[in-house]
Amino acid sequence: HVKHGDFLRGMKNQKNNPALSRLKKEIRRLKGLLERDELTGLLNRRGFKLVLEKIFQEVHWTRRHPEKRKSVRVESLAILFLDIDHFKKLNDQYGHDVGDQALRFIARLIGDRLRGIDLVSRWGGEEIVVGLLGANQTAARVVAEDIRQLIASSPLKVKGKKILLSVSIGVASLNKERNLDELIDKADKVMYQAKKRGRNLVRVG
Repeated sequence: HVKHGDFLRGMKNQKNNPALSRLKKEIRRLKGLLERDELTGLLNRRGFKLVLEKIFQEVHWTRRHPEKRKSVRVESLAILFLDIDHFKKLNDQYGHDVGDQALRFIARLIGDRLRGIDLVSRWGGEEIVVGLLGANQTAARVVAEDIRQLIASSPLKVKGKKILLSVSIGVASLNKERNLDELIDKADKVMYQAKKRGRNLVRVG
């Protein structure tokens, strides 16, 4: 069983790797230039895909050249596709202002559980997509479950009321997908499996 802390320490141990350091700097630079979602401050869909395409190609290159893995070390990539449960009901019951607060609140909670190099975007409506650089399926599942539990145990406080929130999360790690869209679509599909099985769940594709 891989703990979230073990995963983070493993990534920190790679900080002296020149190739990975260059990629991190490039990601930070692009993050600063790209458009963001006005409500949550997260990357928008276009910005997210622009940066993650670079990572996707990096992982593919590494897998095609196993003899150079020691100098590159970007060998895996995972996607988390999150959807806020019963979001329409939340808006109907409390109003769209509270719905907006819930989106900002959840975006902040997700950011608190990720590294600076990870990418988070508001995909549309109540959907949020996360890109985990260097995470395999096991590590991504741990991070997803960590996020799910954090959100479920952190009620949104509005005017003296505590509103319980939850998310359904689909996890997909790069395997044989030919492009980034296929990987995101896989995570999206398993997220819907989590919805069908009762919500507030993590499913892995």
